[in-house]
Amino acid sequence: MNEYVISREELRKWCSVPVDELGAHPDRKMELMMGEDKTALLEEIGNMITDEVIANNAAGKNTVWILPGGIGKVYDVFIRRVNEERISLKNLYVFHVDQWLDWEYRLFPTTNLRFSMKGKMLQSFYAKIDPELNVPEDQRYFPDPADPDLIDNKIEELGGISTCTDALAGYTLAPREVQPIQTYLQENLGRNEALVRQIGCVIGTHAGPGAFGLAFLDEGFTF
Repeated sequence: MNEYVISREELRKWCSVPVDELGAHPDRKMELMMGEDKTALLEEIGNMITDEVIANNAAGKNTVWILPGGIGKVYDVFIRRVNEERISLKNLYVFHVDQWLDWEYRLFPTTNLRFSMKGKMLQSFYAKIDPELNVPEDQRYFPDPADPDLIDNKIEELGGISTCTDALAGYTLAPREVQPIQTYLQENLGRNEALVRQIGCVIGTHAGPGAFGLAFLDEGFTF
């Protein structure tokens, strides 16, 4: 597993580059899409995921997604286009990655919109989509401590996720925490070696010691 470490000198160098020169900087490690503001970026992502569903529907293919629960502005764009353009979501399979448990490791009821991520997504995502177009209920998967292998098994049954991505893994204590995930990505999903980073203080404070994170980036999307 390779961990990229930047020196203080390199950090000072990059922090001194004017923002309007970053996109074409010869030493950049990735392509950058420079937007005016966060709103424009979120709208771009919302359009990107909508276009993927349209393309897969036209090709007669399922769309298989892993979705987080905290990017409401992206989902607003998606929901608006689905309803306005009458985009069917009958071939969309959604695997949600966020869920809170109570102190006895049980799920909160979906009526508890503060701590039930399933409840939040039912209200802020699925409830806003026209029922004639909506994702079938049996194609919506949420983490369940009573059946921890359900999501992995179903994704494997469907042939993997739709979007071709590289992976980003995050840890709180040490890189070895994400080694099992790294191995699984390479051996079971055929993914490239993940870029490993330490989780920042905000997410780390919420998640606590021993937490790890995993993210995928669409290869066709530049930012």
